[in-house]
Amino acid sequence: MSAVPQDISPASGLPDQRQSVLGYYAAIFALGLAAAVFGPTLPGLAQHTHTDLRTVSFLFTARAFGYMLGSMQSGRWYDHWPGHAVLAAGLLLMAVTMVLTPLMSLLGTLTAVILALGVADGMVDVGSNTLLVWVYRDKVGPWMNGLHFFFGLGALLAPAVVVQAMAISR
Repeated sequence: MSAVPQDISPASGLPDQRQSVLGYYAAIFALGLAAAVFGPTLPGLAQHTHTDLRTVSFLFTARAFGYMLGSMQSGRWYDHWPGHAVLAAGLLLMAVTMVLTPLMSLLGTLTAVILALGVADGMVDVGSNTLLVWVYRDKVGPWMNGLHFFFGLGALLAPAVVVQAMAISR
């Protein structure tokens, strides 16, 4: 990787590095939510696309492929562009695809949206981890543990979010 971009460097005049870290934690929490919300909604997606569960489960493969693409490519983006802007773009893409997912009634278009969601997931995962290391360098250990705690917390709460959303929509 190249030198640390100015937008996350401790010397860049950030009022407090903890603000950045809270942003990374929030991003990875959102990633945990997005990652774990997919499984409980799969039967509804199958019904909405008029396919069976076996066919719609292909979406897991599409998302994983998108995740690989997003992870591989976003490392280059974080090296060449301001890290916070790339992370924000990943979060925006993740939000847009999450909103579009229940609106897709054709399996092909849903697959494309889920592929894009996987790309966004990869961007957010690589970015949160990379930017945290760039801020704390060799003292990143406890901060990295916190980052992964927030991913797990998001994943833990995702089924409850699905249940509440389903209750509201009925």
